[in-house]
Amino acid sequence: MTSPSRLKPNHPDYVLECEKAMDFAFYEVGYLAEAAGWTPEAVDAAMLSLAKNRSKARKTHVKTDAAVRLFSPDP
Repeated sequence: MTSPSRLKPNHPDYVLECEKAMDFAFYEVGYLAEAAGWTPEAVDAAMLSLAKNRSKARKTHVKTDAAVRLFSPDP
């Protein structure tokens, strides 16, 4: 990640700006995996799988955190 967002999350170009900020690191990971001997197809499939898993994990953590707050006694 090279820079924080200059835009608010509801801006139409917010995701595009995030992509640009992540671009170098994202491709570097792919190049490093290929340099280690993984095929480009395997790297692409793994990166897609990781993105899907990240989304699922993030949503699960949000639900878990909400449940913990709901059932935790007040201090």
